[in-house]
Amino acid sequence: MQDPEGQHLLGTVGEALVRDRQLRRLKFGKKSEQLDAEQRALFDETLDADIAAAQAQLQELLDKKKPPVWESSIVATKTDSLPPGQ
Repeated sequence: MQDPEGQHLLGTVGEALVRDRQLRRLKFGKKSEQLDAEQRALFDETLDADIAAAQAQLQELLDKKKPPVWESSIVATKTDSLPPGQ
């Protein structure tokens, strides 16, 4: 068990850490992370280009997976079993 002075010191340090975290949040919070108009436009262009590239890659992969025309026209037929003894 710690003495009352030690507990008071821990409480003071804890309060200081909480205040420090709050100050950092105020200083470096959401407002400082916002993009200006030019940065936002650049981000949107890059995002659109990335989406288009991903869609092109996906289409290329889907085209490779399609079976050839002759394979898709083959129909499985059910054969009758032979009568017993033959």
